Amino acid sequence: MKRVVIYRRAAGRGRLVVTFLGSLLLVVGGFLHIIFGPQLEGTKDALNVLGGILLFGLCSIFALRQLLKIVPAIILDEAGITDRVSYHSVGFIPWTDVEDVELKVAVGKHAQAKYLVLVLHKPDFYLARSQHRDQWPINYGLSRFDVCIPDCLPVKLKSLLNHINRFRRTGAR
Repeated sequence: MKRVVIYRRAAGRGRLVVTFLGSLLLVVGGFLHIIFGPQLEGTKDALNVLGGILLFGLCSIFALRQLLKIVPAIILDEAGITDRVSYHSVGFIPWTDVEDVELKVAVGKHAQAKYLVLVLHKPDFYLARSQHRDQWPINYGLSRFDVCIPDCLPVKLKSLLNHINRFRRTGAR
C-alpha cells in the first residue's frame, strides 16, 4: 500500500509574509538612516539603530525560514504514523502502539474544535518523547497522554480516520 503524506495547511502564511516584509522594510530603513539620515549623536543612537537592524534582521530571517520550510505534518504507512502536527508531536508511532483512534469534538461557549485522538498503549513512553512534555504534568492527573491531531490539515479528519484505519488493518498483519 502506498504511503500517505499530508502537508500542513497554509494557515498563517499571510501573517508570516507581513512579518517578513515589515521586518525587511525596517532593516532597509535602518540602513538608509545610517547612510542618508542625520549624523547619529553618540553611541546610544548608534546602538539603537544597529540593535533595530539586528533584531528585525533576525525576524525577517526567521519569517523567511518558516515560509520556505515544507515539512510533512502526517505520514502514514504500513509501519505506523509519523505525527508532526499536534502540539505534543512525538514523531513516529508504530501501529502496534495505537490502541484506538477516535474522532472527538470539544464544544466551547462560542466555538467547537474537532480533533483526532490516537489512544496509545504506552502513553508514558510517548510523553517522554513529546516536545512539550514539561507542560503536560499539569493535566496528567486529569487525563492520560493521548496524541491529538487538530483539524488544521487540508484533508477532512473523517478521511484521515479512514486512512488510519486502513493502514492499521494492513499493519496489524
